[in-house]
Amino acid sequence: MTTDPKTPLPDGWHMVALGDVAKIIMGQSPPGSTVSDWDGELEEEPGLPFIQGNAEFGARSPTAVKWCATPLKIAEPGDTLLSVRAPVGATNRAECELAIGRGLAAVRFNDSQTPFGWHIVNHAKYELDRLTQGSTFSAIGSDVLRSLPIPLPPLEEQRGIATVLDTIDEAIERSEAIIAATERLHDALLHELLTRGVPGRHSEYRDVPVLGTIPASWEAAQLGEVATINRGLSWSRDQELPAAEEGSTPVVRIGNVQRDGFKMDDVLHIKGVSSQELERHQISDNHLIMVGSNGNPDRVGNLYLANNEVVGHVMASFLIGIKPFKGVATKYLDLSLSSWRPQRAITESTSGSTGLRNLSLEFLRSLRVALPPLPEQEEIAEALDGVEASIAQSKAQADTLRSLKASAAEALLTGTVRVRGK
Repeated sequence: MTTDPKTPLPDGWHMVALGDVAKIIMGQSPPGSTVSDWDGELEEEPGLPFIQGNAEFGARSPTAVKWCATPLKIAEPGDTLLSVRAPVGATNRAECELAIGRGLAAVRFNDSQTPFGWHIVNHAKYELDRLTQGSTFSAIGSDVLRSLPIPLPPLEEQRGIATVLDTIDEAIERSEAIIAATERLHDALLHELLTRGVPGRHSEYRDVPVLGTIPASWEAAQLGEVATINRGLSWSRDQELPAAEEGSTPVVRIGNVQRDGFKMDDVLHIKGVSSQELERHQISDNHLIMVGSNGNPDRVGNLYLANNEVVGHVMASFLIGIKPFKGVATKYLDLSLSSWRPQRAITESTSGSTGLRNLSLEFLRSLRVALPPLPEQEEIAEALDGVEASIAQSKAQADTLRSLKASAAEALLTGTVRVRGK
């Protein structure tokens, strides 16, 4: 969104400073003695929910993990919560009174402008990001925020714009609710299949450490007994190339592995990879790729099925390749290792003293996995295919709606497309 005061605006619109049309409440950290955890056991709430910064932000509104008995700065219901520290511009809505810390500001429009205000501040994140580029520490102060130029249409048009954008937001929320519900169904079905087997197939069960209850006829094998496990390749700086060339090898680095899958728009190519290194580290179509080292312990153990985007690449050293032996279905092993019990064991096993958490290959090779006969492995994987396809379809729909929201917001909030309220 352009906020250049010289940019022509539609008739009846004005470029104004945010501080002229909204009250800006900059957050302030209260004394530590007034902040506490609360687990709901006390009869009375110990003050107000305390939101220090954007770490507590959710999809629409924040979730408090602390409470403040004597808040210094308070956001009211309906206020737009704006992150004033990295990432600057992130927004949430206050659904109730909140104590806010110095990482946030509350932007409070009058009642008639509150719905429009949420959208205009949310869209201004791009301008705020531009204002903080080049800063050593990404943050904005009250003066910058109050002087932020925003285009302001007549009140009737504000209401019309808010109605259109709210309608898209509601559709996005419905899609996200469907995704969350379907993911819960997936996890429940996966747990049932990994502990009870295919329905009607088993009548006797046994308990296995880490795995819990499994059918008595299943094997409880160590992962190193059913798959080859290798950490990725290390290389020297002089092997790196500015672009692909004949004989070079593409690399999947930790930055290419995001929570929602592979992102291969920035691929490094290296030279001088030996045939032995290729044999050990090159990704095949039945590989699983696991995050083996990361500063965020929750990322360690994240698992991905290799796809056509990465087959033929080599893995970098922060990643671990798991290649199942014959008789082990790759998709089944992916589901088994991604379930909550192995993931908890992996998280608890990580170590590191410099902020980087590392997963030991020795531990991973000793990790127990439940192994039914191959036909039942394939049945379990197939039983979840439909649920996963539904999740993927819902996520694609939500992404389409988000793109629509961004395009509609740009057009409506700059006056490129006009809408009239009632």
